Amino acid sequence: MISNLESDREKLVQVLLIGQPELLKKLASPELRQLQSRVIIHQEVRPLSRHELKDYIFFKLNAAGNDGTTTVSSSGLRAIYKTTKGNFRKVNALMDRCLYAGFVLDTTKISRRIVKKAFLDLRGKPIEFYHRPLSWALSGALGLCLIGGFYLSRDYLDSFRKSIPVSMVSAHFNKQVPGQVLSFLRDYGLSSYAAAFFDGLTHGSLNAVSRKILQDTGLCLIELAAVPETVRHKFGVLVYPAQDGTTKRFYVFWRPSFWVEHFYYGYEGPEIRKIQEILADLSLYHDNVDGIVGKNLMKAVVEFQKMMRLRVTGYPDQDTLFLMCNIQETKSYGVNSTPTKTTG
Repeated sequence: MISNLESDREKLVQVLLIGQPELLKKLASPELRQLQSRVIIHQEVRPLSRHELKDYIFFKLNAAGNDGTTTVSSSGLRAIYKTTKGNFRKVNALMDRCLYAGFVLDTTKISRRIVKKAFLDLRGKPIEFYHRPLSWALSGALGLCLIGGFYLSRDYLDSFRKSIPVSMVSAHFNKQVPGQVLSFLRDYGLSSYAAAFFDGLTHGSLNAVSRKILQDTGLCLIELAAVPETVRHKFGVLVYPAQDGTTKRFYVFWRPSFWVEHFYYGYEGPEIRKIQEILADLSLYHDNVDGIVGKNLMKAVVEFQKMMRLRVTGYPDQDTLFLMCNIQETKSYGVNSTPTKTTG
């Protein structure tokens, strides 16, 4: 009867029914045949494919403001799919527990090992983390309780990390800072941060000091696996061994002309238009330059990250944005700055 409410031009009420697969059986029953005859659109959500699962997970992370901080390894994605078969509810529940486990283990990389432990914990088999069950650790860790399941942001992880304030590091750090690090920081006018910076560099935890530098000076720390030659000509670059000891990392400080705070499907903003223009200029984006995040823009960001050997997140994080802006500037206007030495 409600569905019959209409004017001369249109229906006045639209009814949306959402339920489990049993709803279809219910609608097919004889007593509901009149209601069934009025249903004009049927849509059934089927399990995700392997490729769709990857897109779904990174979309959810990006929509929550992750900005690339938390990643899921290829083996982790395979383990998630093997465990959930692409079922939305199972994916959400498992990812929620994986993020908890990542917090307990103080890591931002969801690996196959974490997925396996999270899955066993969901089945009521607590796994020992640091000699304590995961379920126990989660219930008592800082009194933290997340509501709404699959949610994660950079602020969430960073705010609960066990990090020493920069001032304390500077006051108690007594190791001598290498000359190349001092020279690198001196070129940017950051000599006063040398002790804290080197401490973070050697321990793989530059988040605290980089946030402090950004807050004080507006300079953003960029960490890359490789640096294009055009960037070497424009910036002072520090080359330092990575944590594994077999590769090198390149560090640059940069003052961004704009920020990307949000990047999810349908989001609109002037900064999105700038990204579209940059990627279109690089022949990676072939859609409307309208300032709205869409599927093609997300794909273009991924392609750019692959091309530049960046961590593939689908999100224009600081490292990605840095290369986007400087590659475009070099391509469009040439390099006008005086070449700066690379220290390492």
